[in-house]
Amino acid sequence: MTLVGDETHLPFYGEKRGELKLELRGGPPKNGAVRFFAYVTICALWRDRRVVLAVGRWRGGESLAEVVERLGRPLLEAGLNVKAWLWDRGGATVAMLSWWQAEGQPFVVAAPRKGQKAGVAARLTELEAEWGWQRRRPAAVTEAYTLHPAKGSGLAPVTVRLVVGWEPVKKARKKRRQRGLRRAAARPGQVWRAVAWFTDGGDWRGRGGAVQEAYRKRQSIESSYRMSHASRGRTTSRDARYRFLLFAVSQFLQAVWVWLEEQVTRRGARRPLRRRVCLADLVRAMAAAGAALLAAWLARLGPYGTILTLAELEGAGV
Repeated sequence: MTLVGDETHLPFYGEKRGELKLELRGGPPKNGAVRFFAYVTICALWRDRRVVLAVGRWRGGESLAEVVERLGRPLLEAGLNVKAWLWDRGGATVAMLSWWQAEGQPFVVAAPRKGQKAGVAARLTELEAEWGWQRRRPAAVTEAYTLHPAKGSGLAPVTVRLVVGWEPVKKARKKRRQRGLRRAAARPGQVWRAVAWFTDGGDWRGRGGAVQEAYRKRQSIESSYRMSHASRGRTTSRDARYRFLLFAVSQFLQAVWVWLEEQVTRRGARRPLRRRVCLADLVRAMAAAGAALLAAWLARLGPYGTILTLAELEGAGV
């Protein structure tokens, strides 16, 4: 089973005081905020859809590796056979890679294009200058790469495999607001752009084409993260636990939606029936069912909030 991990940062516009000092995480400006509630999700990639297996809070004083270990260890102890861990560039840290290696776990992590003098960026720029101008797709490159931890972290350097693949340079329809850390601006006349991943190098994870195809499946589920924003309840509460509950419920709704959508397909075929399940309809239906359940529960409340039995309700004429 392929596991896909990701981090979600939800902006917070209030003051950082009280318990929120330990809960909120800082970061670059996003949606007018510089403080965020952060959550980590681990999903199984099933039939090109993501099914949530674990979700947790990423507090301000924690590293991403600590959260992933807290969420991932129960999955490993349950005997889950992991084909590979797929992670975005947020997982390209010494702590994360060291934990996967210590657990003997296969992984594919997007390598950020950083280090213009001696890092990944320098190596990709060198390969593009040599092979990025030819008409045919260049061959993939696999080589050893060592990541060094920050000073004083107490971690040892970790050596992984750097797998470099190629993607065609496409003319942008419009100017992007910002450029990511995965791709650099192409030079005039450049045909191919180099992209890289950190892997453990075992089996298919040492071949550029296979790594690129596997990671493409991760990119195909990015739209499901946008659905979590559509199904997540909005609040102005400062309670971090309540906010996490809303986020976890949105992940649960998506899992139910994936299951229902699978049920309306013909014997597992890719072509759905004419009537498809809509996530918005699912949310409304579950909200209506919850309201009916709450109303029934309130109807059974007796004096001082006690629950009346069915016999007592019948005797009261309810």
